[in-house]
Amino acid sequence: MRTKGDRDLTALQRQALECVRGAKAKGVNLSAYCRGRGVQARQVYDALIPLRRRGLLPAKLSLVSARKLKSSGSSAAFMSVQIAPPVASVVAVVKLPGGISIECRTWPPRAWLQSLGTLDGTDVAA
Repeated sequence: MRTKGDRDLTALQRQALECVRGAKAKGVNLSAYCRGRGVQARQVYDALIPLRRRGLLPAKLSLVSARKLKSSGSSAAFMSVQIAPPVASVVAVVKLPGGISIECRTWPPRAWLQSLGTLDGTDVAA
């Protein structure tokens, strides 16, 4: 059965997708499945790259690592991760008379920068 994403595939990509599904159904690795069908595994692996980029296939998870996850007693193949907060970097520092300093994380609008030059009555080109 073809899915919506299968319509835009080349013949080689369709064949690669069928090989992946067949290998998964038989519980063998993709190389062995390709050998058994007389298909060049290298061509299949090369055809899978754009399918992964398009999200039609999950990122690589070999059959061996999937079995290790299942045998480790874990009920799901998920891992707890913690994402560190992003480090805010300063893009621009505006120093004003009187020792005032303004740090900007993004570039401020040009009009705002020009208005700072008119605070003391002089016109500054930005």
